[in-house]
Amino acid sequence: AWIFSSSAIIAVNFFTHSFFPGTSKKVLIAPIVLISVYLIIIILAPFSYSFNGTDWSPDHEASTNFILWILFLIPLWIVVLLFLYLSIQLKRRGVSTWRRLFWIFASQFLLSFSFTVEILNPSAFTALIASLGINIELLLTEALWSTGSRFGMMIYPILMWIGVFTPDWAKGKLGVSS
Repeated sequence: AWIFSSSAIIAVNFFTHSFFPGTSKKVLIAPIVLISVYLIIIILAPFSYSFNGTDWSPDHEASTNFILWILFLIPLWIVVLLFLYLSIQLKRRGVSTWRRLFWIFASQFLLSFSFTVEILNPSAFTALIASLGINIELLLTEALWSTGSRFGMMIYPILMWIGVFTPDWAKGKLGVSS
């Protein structure tokens, strides 16, 4: 799972890079290095298995987890920021397909957020909300965060299909000519 998740992040960085035709492929070195270091640490760092009520999970030390989160989440969220940047640039130029790219940005945001919930664990989000003094019981439910993140991952391919292949019914809404 670690290797496939990491490979997916590298692939989406290559996909995002394809929207910048004049840039050097050297830009891709940073996410590749971060993900490579992530894989080396997550595979080689000592860990123990713990049972969390429904399944077994590998547990690393807290400091190792923090480093792993940074190494993994930076390349994941760079993609989101690049799609947002591209959308804004196209809108400023008056190019109608900015809506299509914004749709891809929103889809990628959903996936990145869902992935972040999975990586950090729903309990991290409920603890953060509780520490902020927000006492909305629904937001303090780990099952909601877990279900929501998995739904986001499930719906992502459909949303991206609409953005990339743009079916006829969505072309006018996303600014794509027939």
